[in-house]
Amino acid sequence: MCDDEFSGTTTDGQNSGIDLRSRVDQILGSTQTETDYIVSFHTSAAGAKMNTDIIINDTDFTNEAGFIAGNISEQTIYVRVQDRNGPLKCVKNPVSFKIIVNPIPAVSNTISPFAVCDIATSSDSDTRNRIAQNIDLTSKDSEILAGKTNHRVAYYATQQDAQDGNEIANPTDFQNITSETNFPADFNTDNPGVETIFFKVFDLGGNQCESIFATFQLLIYPEPNIPINISDYSDCDNTSDSFANDANGINGDITLKNKIPEILANYQPAEFADFSVTFYTSLTDAESGNTALAIDENIFENDANNQTIYVRVENTKNTPIACVNTKLSFNINIKSLPSFTVMGEENIDAPQIVCLNDTPLTLEAENPAATYDYIWTNEAGTTLGNNATLQVTTAGKYTVIANDQSPDGCSRERTIVVNESNIATLLESFITIIDESNNLSSNDNISISIDTLSNDLGPGDYQFALKNDDNRRSFSFNWFSR
Repeated sequence: MCDDEFSGTTTDGQNSGIDLRSRVDQILGSTQTETDYIVSFHTSAAGAKMNTDIIINDTDFTNEAGFIAGNISEQTIYVRVQDRNGPLKCVKNPVSFKIIVNPIPAVSNTISPFAVCDIATSSDSDTRNRIAQNIDLTSKDSEILAGKTNHRVAYYATQQDAQDGNEIANPTDFQNITSETNFPADFNTDNPGVETIFFKVFDLGGNQCESIFATFQLLIYPEPNIPINISDYSDCDNTSDSFANDANGINGDITLKNKIPEILANYQPAEFADFSVTFYTSLTDAESGNTALAIDENIFENDANNQTIYVRVENTKNTPIACVNTKLSFNINIKSLPSFTVMGEENIDAPQIVCLNDTPLTLEAENPAATYDYIWTNEAGTTLGNNATLQVTTAGKYTVIANDQSPDGCSRERTIVVNESNIATLLESFITIIDESNNLSSNDNISISIDTLSNDLGPGDYQFALKNDDNRRSFSFNWFSR
């Protein structure tokens, strides 16, 4: 027999409730009965002969405690058979048999909890209801057996099942039982559902003993509570990309970590440290969790406008289990800048000229691709106007900012350089005319020179031309300064 707990412990080799009289039929054989014979049980051979050391309660006997070498507890019981009816009351030489109590497998009552994640399956798409499928309870075998060989573990859903021997039929594909699971009061938290799993260990060797039942907790954690959708990452086009192009829908300064508060919107900021949030360019990479494939959250350059980014969120609070959500994605939306042109743009065009004798000069944001709001400013930052055009009377740098009228619209600015000019002050005293027609080798030339070094003609760069009203004579004009 196997050691039991009725003596107070399962490790003392002592059993209570042993019915010695269950052996009487075997002792007397099939042709004799207790009608003719008295069968008594004794703790010693001498007692069997002398009818002493009688076991009084032979239907509820407790054997002597103690295991011996061989990991069994043995006690010899001696049997006295006496003729009940004969005149001599003869006694047969005593016979004996052994009570052998085999030790049961030892089990730990401190098995660690078994944590699993609630993931979507074909039969249950709700990943936060704390009902999980495909749970492999046998993954606890190694911890429970603790090195034992030739033993097996049986799992039970309830204590009554453990006592009755009703094992979980398929422990490698278990679904926690709703009626046996304690669910959290608030499903918006990440607290687990908890079910108690009962188990026994069976010795598959010679004694075939089974352990008493013990338990561990099955913890079913939900996926992180992440919104179904979040807004796209949106920014205005700029020249931070590797092409230095602010019109291609690609930016090189995208900071994805700025999306984390929105991703973890269902949690308090103090809880953000419980999660690992990573970004990937494909769902396959996000599901793999390979951090070598993750995007740098601090600086990223998108491949194209409206590129999709996939989010992986891990709850790292409940290690060694880390439940994951990879359902969330969003797009990179790079908004176009306003498109327009100007004449006289700084570092691109030649400056525009304002003639001081013909003011004002009209500056204009030309060829706009849409209707924009404008702001014109001078070099001091003073606002000068809000229309598509601006009239100026002096030289300087004038900046026009075009703002997209759509919500969260973008803006572009261009700077126009304006230089001053005026009608030249040209007096006769500035001009020297020399008739060279009398000189040898002359070709009947007249030399005209204008002195611009000693005389200020006015602001601007001037071109000179000679107006010829005399068709009878040709002139050559050589302008120079002296």
